[in-house]
Amino acid sequence: MFVIDSILHRVTGEHRRYSTLLWSLVILIILHPVMAKLGWTRYWSLFFTAELLLAVYSVSEGTRSLKIAALLVTPAVLGELSFFLFETKETHWFSVVSVGAFLAYVIYVVYQQSVFAKGRMTTDRVAGAIAVYLLLGLLWALAYGVIAAADPDAFKGLTAFTLQESGVQQDFVYFSFVTLTTLGYGDMSPVAPFAKTLAWFEAVFGQLFLAVTIARLVSLEIAHKKKLPVDD
Repeated sequence: MFVIDSILHRVTGEHRRYSTLLWSLVILIILHPVMAKLGWTRYWSLFFTAELLLAVYSVSEGTRSLKIAALLVTPAVLGELSFFLFETKETHWFSVVSVGAFLAYVIYVVYQQSVFAKGRMTTDRVAGAIAVYLLLGLLWALAYGVIAAADPDAFKGLTAFTLQESGVQQDFVYFSFVTLTTLGYGDMSPVAPFAKTLAWFEAVFGQLFLAVTIARLVSLEIAHKKKLPVDD
């Protein structure tokens, strides 16, 4: 991530924290099915752990946000590594809770800084909004893994579920983004009440996210062209 940002900084003369976050997320998501095809799914969590560390850079603009991110990423990394090494229910829950808390914080900070901060709209800020959209999908996928770990029959169409893959299983990532975009193929669907509630809430949230984000980005661009301030 730092290498990508360094290259972009030399080309554009600006730091591209959100652009590098976006590209690293895209690479991470594409890497999962490739490693699954090779039978190395378990080791994908190591790349995910590295992504957690790199995500700290995206919120490093302010000292306070950086300190909070460092505080949250420490148990998240320890949770991922402990689950990778021991694969117990205890390490699984510790990993899910700590990673979820860190991702939620990164989503909040990046969205605030890229979408709701004042100033001119840039391509890097647009990249930040897209990165948040992808992080939301991953966060919901993590939540679906929690539900399936507690109730293996919570989803219909879930293939080869195991506790070892509950946090990162491709099926959950797939179902999360299909739901977030309201695509809904129907090959996998929630059955348990809590799973259904989480699914429809993600679908609604995904549409509201797009509507609010696009409206804000457009208003910032219009305000910049007219040189008028935009009310918060």
